[in-house]
Parts: sequence; structure tokens; C-alpha cells
Amino acid sequence: MSVLLLSKPAQINIPLPTDQIKRHEGCAYTVDIPPHNDSLFWTFEGDSTKGVFSKLRLYENKIQLGPNNTAYADIQTKGRGAYSHWQNELYFSTSDCSSPVVNGKLYKIKIPPRLSPAGNAIIFGIFIAFSFFASHSGLLKKIAETRNRLTNFLRNSAPRSTEIAIAAILTSAVCAYIFHQWFNDITTNSFSLGGRYVVSDGLGYYECANSLIEKGRFDYDWCDRRVIYPYLLAGFSSITENLAGTLILQGLTVTLCLYLAAKHLYRHLGLGSAILFTGFLLNYAASEVFATTTTENAGLMFGALGMAFLLSSAKMLDANNQGPASLAQKPISDAPFALILLGLGTISIALSARAGAMFCLPLLFCWSWLMLRRRFELRWHHFALLFLALVAGNITQVILLKASGATPGNSYGNFSLTLYGLSVGGKNWNQFFLDHPGLTFQSDAQASSTAYKMAFENIVTRPEKLFEGLIHNISIFLENGTVGYYRYGAFQSFASILWWTGLWPIVLYRRRALFSLIGLMSLGVVLTAPLLMEDAGSRVFAASATADFAQITIGCWWLLTIYLRFVEAPSFAQIKRLFFSSTFDVVANTDYERKAPYQTSKTFEQAMIALLVVIMAAPVCIKRPTPFDASYKCASGELAVTQLGKRSQGVIFSSNAGSTDFTHRLWVADRKRLQENVPAIMWWKDDLKSAQLTSIVSGTQINRVGGVYAFSEKDLTPYIGKIVNICINRSSTQKLFGLDYSRIESIEIAGDSN
Repeated sequence: MSVLLLSKPAQINIPLPTDQIKRHEGCAYTVDIPPHNDSLFWTFEGDSTKGVFSKLRLYENKIQLGPNNTAYADIQTKGRGAYSHWQNELYFSTSDCSSPVVNGKLYKIKIPPRLSPAGNAIIFGIFIAFSFFASHSGLLKKIAETRNRLTNFLRNSAPRSTEIAIAAILTSAVCAYIFHQWFNDITTNSFSLGGRYVVSDGLGYYECANSLIEKGRFDYDWCDRRVIYPYLLAGFSSITENLAGTLILQGLTVTLCLYLAAKHLYRHLGLGSAILFTGFLLNYAASEVFATTTTENAGLMFGALGMAFLLSSAKMLDANNQGPASLAQKPISDAPFALILLGLGTISIALSARAGAMFCLPLLFCWSWLMLRRRFELRWHHFALLFLALVAGNITQVILLKASGATPGNSYGNFSLTLYGLSVGGKNWNQFFLDHPGLTFQSDAQASSTAYKMAFENIVTRPEKLFEGLIHNISIFLENGTVGYYRYGAFQSFASILWWTGLWPIVLYRRRALFSLIGLMSLGVVLTAPLLMEDAGSRVFAASATADFAQITIGCWWLLTIYLRFVEAPSFAQIKRLFFSSTFDVVANTDYERKAPYQTSKTFEQAMIALLVVIMAAPVCIKRPTPFDASYKCASGELAVTQLGKRSQGVIFSSNAGSTDFTHRLWVADRKRLQENVPAIMWWKDDLKSAQLTSIVSGTQINRVGGVYAFSEKDLTPYIGKIVNICINRSSTQKLFGLDYSRIESIEIAGDSN
């Protein structure tokens, strides 16, 4: 291993020779990447038809440009430093659309390496050699004894006390991670600046939630697409009364749901698998969920909770399905029917809140029916209850829309844009507005209807483009999966190998409820991937992420378990028996479990689902309109009334702040450090860098429909927590995060804001 790590080149660092740069179209230029030698263990790859994503970084006078992996059309028309590394060619633009040949600036590239096939083989060989050494030296036996002692402790200790302790450790770790982001001004995704100021879709859902609290309805029909998360976010916000508290409470809730899923996987595959599974989920949540206000939170939250119910029911089903198949069927009262209903219904809500792998739902319905009818007496009303659970997400969507006074006609309308992108060759959802800019100002319902019509016309007239789009999405799936293997850096190939390896034990042990459950959910993910991969990547599959990571965990568990069994009795016959026997006990040692089954309380699961229902219902039952002075008039400009830090968020930039200040509801941040910690791939980074301002505010207007997006050259600290009358100048704007922020001409504290 040391030889492999020592042989790793830090990265390729190459200046781009200006005499080899060629003009393309618009702001775009091309240059062939100068030759570089791959080592035996490491390789340097650009984007390819295999779905490989380049990690190349482009610099202009030591300033990193971006975003990377940008569509050619955007590089040509928009420029602003966007680029794409395709195989051995770099397709790029400069920061100001000037010519890199004559503008006198120095351009260079840096390419971090990734493990080559030989490198993967070397690591696998080292692992095998170490395992043989550990086995023959007795180290393996000591590790197994330590694992058994820990397992015995967890099994024999009070289940509720153990659950509380583990949950407290996990939630504390997540809180520490979120505070680390805040205090160090670290930006990890494009929906949240520094983990504290939400932008783009995050700002949209934040406004949806606040308008629901203030007015009992949504200000935009955009909110009607997926209403479950706005209601959930409104519930969190009504409890905490500020964005920072909402993000913390939301992060803790997500973590508890992930813990519940891991707890029940532990009952099936043991402690090591549960730890690995939890690590994968927290890594995914850190980049896609924590410190954001997007629907991925609700998708992962409900998806993990639903998986916990289904894993619990799978354990009971496997216990009931032991013995000859000729045994008489048992009464339904002995079946985990309620757990299956809760699991199926919760995952249906997850997929309604964050539309993703929708094919999972009918497959889960089939799994539920087939698993139950094998040993239990079922009647037609059981089928009806399962069907109601299957459509629980749709029912919840309609009920919440009716409660807010909206109509269900605009539900899930954004899929029309995804379908249009597919119909023109696998482009992103925004391709519809690029092709038809005149339709940008249509209502959401009108744009959705138009997009569906044009998409179907494209499919009929040019079906080869649809096929091209599906193939493109499949190639992305094969390389990165639906959970984003790229996040594991040089070792991303291992996650992919483990996912595909997990298919084999799933097929072998398909009659066991656990493996058939994960297998059918993975099948639903695979069937959906060709439709959605280009649309938004791994975050689209938040609701089914637990199934993907469970399959990766199964692959790892199966390989390690088989290897340890083989070390005990190495022979060709043993290999054949382990790899091809469909009897689960051949691989897994279940004797201990039969003697001392792990008993766990389901109080946490029941309390969690009840808590989420109460939180979603809170905005319906409790409306908290903020009083304001309707007679106030602006001397100049347009009036916007809001409450800074409660119904709106903001950043007060400081050039000399030593650390982030959280003593107020608004965020006082070190501007220089904040800008340095924004990755170049964030499409709004240049807006933040060029803005001339001291404070920015965005949120919900109390006095009218719509949001307020404003900036000021003055420090707004004295107004934090107050209801304020803001007079804004719509003719003086700055572009920030894709929106026009208007200048604040004057700001006054309302008389009754104490």
C-alpha cells in the first residue's frame, strides 16, 4: 500500500501554450491537453462517453475558473470561465470572454489522478495478503472476538438506553459538522452559501414555507409542484423562528431517520455492515442535504424512515417463512402487516416529496403482496390497504394542496421539463427555456403543459433523439450510479464494484425478504435512471438512497463473509459452495441469532412518524401572520415589509470579522474568507465576487404576495429581528444567485416590532 501511495503524483500542473489555443465559436476556445504519462497505478481521465467526469481545474492568473463539465452551448454563449474537459481536449472560455491568445493572461491546468485498474488490483491484492497473514497469525480471531464482545454488549444492554446513546452521538456529530461549515464559511453545494444563506431552489422553498406561515397559502404556483417539503419546512420554521435553528432541527431529524434505517440493517447483517451503511448515508447527506432547504431533505428523511419499517418487517417475514413451504398459512394477525403499510406509505410520501425512482413504488407493492401471501391468509381488503399505502404520497400531496387553497393540476409539473430534455438528446431540464426563451414568463402550469406537448412532438418526429438521451443517461449511471460515486475521489471505483457485487447475493438469496426487498428497490432505481440522471444527478434519488447504500453494504458484507469462511477451510469445493449455494446459512452464521435474538423497541420509529405528521400539520392548524402598518408610504421606491431574521434571511459582510457571528438572527460573515471557500463550480460565484454591497436580504414580504431581494451599502445589524419597512429601487439592481437584487433606498423599524 505504501508503494502505491508513494507513487501517487500530486497532480498534473501544465501551462497552456497560447500558440496551440484555437478559436471556436462565441466565447469558446479549444486546446489539446499536452501529453502526460499515466503511471501503473494512477491515471488522468477527461469526460468520456463512458460517463467519466473529469476533475481538471483551469486557472487564469492563479484564479480558478469554472464551472467544470459545462455544456458546449453555455460555454459558447455565456463564457465567464466555464469549461469542459472531453477526453484529450479542453473546451473553455475566459472570465471576460476575451481571447486567451492576446489578453496577456496565463492559463494553466491541474488534473488530480484517479486509481487505474492496476491500482485497484494492487489494493485488492494487498488486502488479500493481509487477510491471510491475519488469519494465520491469530489476528483475525482476535478481531472476531472483539466484534462478538461488542455485539453481545449491544444485544444484552437495555435496548432503549443503547438507542438513545447512539442517536445522541450521531446527532451531536451532525451538529458539529453544520457548525463547522458555519464558523468556517464553507460552501459545499449550490443551494446554500456557507451553509447558512439559502439560494436558488433552496430560497424558493424557504419562501414557500414562510408564505404558508404568514398567509396560509403559497405566493407562487411553483410551490405547488411538491408541497410536502414546504409544509415540513414551515413546521420546522414555526418552531425555531429563524433559518439557523430550522437547519439544525431539520438536520437532526434527518440524522435520526438515517439511524433508524441503520439500526434495522444491523439486525440483518451485523454491526460492521450497519456502521458502513451509516457512513455512506452521512457522507451523502453532508453533500446533498445538510444545511440546505431543498426537497432532498424530505426525500431522504421519509425514505430512510420507510426503509426502517420495511427492514423491520423483513426480519419478521424471514422468521415466519422458515420451515417447509407446505405448512398451513398463518393468520394475518401474525404478519408484520402494519409495518409493511407504514413502510410502503412512508416511501410513497418520500417519492412524492422528492420525485425520483418512481418505479420503486409498484415493485414495493409487488414485494409486499408476494411476501405476505407466501405464509399468511390475505383478503381483498388487505390488497386495498396496500394500494392506499402505495398512493399515500399522492393523497398527501392533494390534501396539502387543498389545505393551502391551491389546485392539484400543477403537481409534479417539472417532469415535463425533464422529458423535454430527453426528447432533444438527453439535455438538462433548462434546455426547454434555452430553446424557447419567450416561454420563460409563462405560469408554471402553462409551461408544464407546453413542455409536455413539445416533448411528445419531438419523440414522435425524432425518436432517435430520445434513444440518444436514454443512452447518455445510462452511461452516466454506469459510471457514477445514482448516489454519486465521484464523491469518493480516487476510490470511487470500489463503491461501483461493491454495488454490482451486491447483485449476486441478492439473486442467490432472493427468497429471503431482506434481499428481495433491496433487489426490487434497486431494480426500480435502475429502471428510472435512464430518465433522470442528466436532470440533477444523485440528489434526485434521495428518497431511494438507502436502497443503493444497502446494496453496496450487502456487496461488502458478502465478499468479506465469504472470504472469512474460505480462510477457515480453503478448497475449490468451498469456493463453489460459498459462491453458488442459495442457502443463506451457508454464508451467514445465524446460530447465535436464533439463540439470542436481538430485541429492539419500535418506540423511536412510531414517535418519529408521529412527529413528522404533527410538524407538517402545524402550518395548517396554526397561522402566525405578522402585524404591519398598512398606511406606511415610501417617499421614493417600492415598499416591502418583512421581519429580518424571521421571515427573511440575510448576510452582513464584514471585511475584518475574525469569525462568523451567530449572536443575531442574520449572518455576519467574513467576506474574503467566504468567497475563498466557494468552489469554482458554483455557477453564482462570479456574481458574489463582483457585487458592490455590504448587506443582502431575501425572503418573504409580509405586506404583499412575492419575495423581497435587496442589497444595501450600509450595515443592517441594528434592524435584525425587527419588522422593517424597506423602500427599494427596482431600477438599480445587481445580479446575485440568478436573481435581480434591488437597492435599499431607506429602511425603518415598524412601530409595533418589539
